[in-house]
Amino acid sequence: MTSAPGQVVLRGIKGSPGIVVGHVRLVDRSQPQIPRRMIEPSTASREVERLREAVLQGKSQLTEVKERMDTIEGSEHIYIIESHMAILADKVVISDIVDTIRTERINAEWAVDKVFGRLRRIFDTIEDEYLRERKSDLDHVQRRVISNLMGVKRERLDEIHEEVVVVAHDLSPADMAHIDRSKIKGIALDIGGQASHTTILARALEIPLVVGLEKISQEANQGGEIILDGLAGLAILNPELSTVESYVNRKRAYQLEEEQLLAIVDRPNQTRDGRPLRLSANIEFPDEIPAMHRHGARSVGLFRSEYLLMLHRDLPDEQAHYEFYSEVLKRTAPDPVTIRTLDVGTDKLLTNIAHPREANPAMGLRAIRFCLSRQDIFRVQLRALLRASVHGELRIMFPMISGVDELRSAKALLKQVQQELDDEGVEYRKQVPLGAMIEVPSAAIMSDVLAREVDFFSVGTNDLIQYSLAVDRVNEHVNYLFDPLHPAIIRTLHLLVRSAHNAGIEIAICGEMAGEPIYLPLLLGLEMDELSMNSSSFLRVKSILLGTDYAASQQMAQSALQCHTAAEVRALVHGHLREHHPDLYKEKQL
Repeated sequence: MTSAPGQVVLRGIKGSPGIVVGHVRLVDRSQPQIPRRMIEPSTASREVERLREAVLQGKSQLTEVKERMDTIEGSEHIYIIESHMAILADKVVISDIVDTIRTERINAEWAVDKVFGRLRRIFDTIEDEYLRERKSDLDHVQRRVISNLMGVKRERLDEIHEEVVVVAHDLSPADMAHIDRSKIKGIALDIGGQASHTTILARALEIPLVVGLEKISQEANQGGEIILDGLAGLAILNPELSTVESYVNRKRAYQLEEEQLLAIVDRPNQTRDGRPLRLSANIEFPDEIPAMHRHGARSVGLFRSEYLLMLHRDLPDEQAHYEFYSEVLKRTAPDPVTIRTLDVGTDKLLTNIAHPREANPAMGLRAIRFCLSRQDIFRVQLRALLRASVHGELRIMFPMISGVDELRSAKALLKQVQQELDDEGVEYRKQVPLGAMIEVPSAAIMSDVLAREVDFFSVGTNDLIQYSLAVDRVNEHVNYLFDPLHPAIIRTLHLLVRSAHNAGIEIAICGEMAGEPIYLPLLLGLEMDELSMNSSSFLRVKSILLGTDYAASQQMAQSALQCHTAAEVRALVHGHLREHHPDLYKEKQL
């Protein structure tokens, strides 16, 4: 926290873009103090009954929220509420709470807290940020059940009738469904992340949001003035007059820029001098496709299939896989969809399968390694993918390939599955493109060999940077070393492009680096064929592409390959943007 006389500046995490100057409306969403008491065996049935009533009440509340969401913009995200309903309907979870009440002889609130605490600890170990953020859904469901058990009544956001910026410790996705956008102009939260469902809904509703402000619910005064900067991830309490004037001007400039971005939705994805670049979307759910199309994205460069496991406490069967993939392919046809096979392992999602304990699950039995060790699970997915292939332009991608043997084993299994389908007379596309996800240094080093085995590469930059630089990016002590512009990363990307193109295959980036507009000229100059990103990044990246000269990007990329430090590469990138995009992208916004 930094401060100046009369104003307090709090730095958080960018949740949803936009700038608001308004007044604070404090909303109490803190966790009630959980009562903890031992019970007599004779009263256990009463506690179980209280639990069941609280769960039923929660289901009724969420049904109401779902019905409301059907009538508002952003309803394509109704799956978020359904995921909360699925947790409440999970027989394993409820049974676990009941068993905890009976065996440990504790009250229902305490048992709920214990069981959800165990589930949260599983999510804490997940590497993938998106999946890790699903922990917040558990928090919201737990808070709902405990509030119902304790009879706590919470203020609804549709009861707010004046224009305000809501400040709270946390808000749930269900809270977001009650927001009147003509009244609630922005939201500032103590906790949260960029991939939480609350954040996803704020972006869908186009409400500026800053999360991770830690103590803003304690620092802010009811009715006090606040500036919320969702572009920079800042909240300014009690701002000085000069700060307010500055932000009024910035808000006007931002709104003008948004209007200009919407004007380019239908323009071809190509440079100013006509070089095409495929821009695709990263999605997890079929219901994200309408938002993807609104931003102008047609193809899917990364479809994470793990979400299917989150919908099923037990392993989904082949038909569930088939219906899931078929829906995506039908809704995006004739544009291609790259579906990543299950990227799960000991640290991810498969909580109902016995795993060996591992000291370092990030480098353990996960992704393609897990699938090859559990071919019974992998076969089910491969059969479903091939069956679904008749509904669109499917591309199958194997994650975390580290060597040729691994890739050949996956291909051999796919061939066996194809033979099974042939024997059964099941229809499928015979020529489905296969790709390798390049995420580890060994795959990069062997990329010239791997390229001869597949139809495309896709680079997962998050893991590739982490493993190449030996940096845990969620470790606060070393995450400053995580730098996409490190010369070693630039040279690795260059090597991958050369390997791919020498073998006559395409190469894409589907990691976070693809969605940062600042990197577009560099990645273009390195001759990437496709960038795949979150839909919200699409138009800003495209705006840079449209104003870029391919030849200038190539020259800049060649200069970057000669750099010795990340600072030198960064200076080149910033210089290029200053020279070629002075109006589109101000350096202070990078």
